[in-house]
Amino acid sequence: IWRALFVDCLRKNGRTEEARQQASLLPAAYTSGGIKFVNLEQPKDAYDGASFRQLRRLAQLQDELKHSRLALREHADLHFQEALEYLRDHMERQAVDELELVLEFDPEDARAYLELAAIHLNARHIEEARRLAHRALELEQTPQAYVLLARTYLAEERTAEARTAVEEALRLDATHSAALALRDQMTPRLTAR
Repeated sequence: IWRALFVDCLRKNGRTEEARQQASLLPAAYTSGGIKFVNLEQPKDAYDGASFRQLRRLAQLQDELKHSRLALREHADLHFQEALEYLRDHMERQAVDELELVLEFDPEDARAYLELAAIHLNARHIEEARRLAHRALELEQTPQAYVLLARTYLAEERTAEARTAVEEALRLDATHSAALALRDQMTPRLTAR
């Protein structure tokens, strides 16, 4: 149904050629006039879940249409900034949605993998956080990524691996405050062993 909404938005914005191309990808039930989008934005007293999701998706598609002329990297940056705003407001689910959009536009955006890893680490999804941190490091070696990787190891009491990751972070930036703080935090653990 999202594609049918998208086609409707394209038509309303005068982008008939794009609408025709998208309509050709729709199943026959949608193209034979089986579905009409009328007054979706009309206020209602009660909402059922499906209508609300359709309206939300329509709003998202309209936003995407506004940004469709941007270069892919600019579009990815826009979604990344929106994700950071959601994170500042402690809205992790929406931030994840935006970060996934970033990766759709730019699958090699290390920043998005790093932010997703941090969200998963905070949610105690350690393996997923570590996988995403490794992916971020494959794309770009940064002290932040090594520190995050070290935190995933510490969450599982894997101190030696955490120490190695912190050393890598400090090799890249000897004054990186988060790496220095994590090294200091780990020192009592290492001497106790």
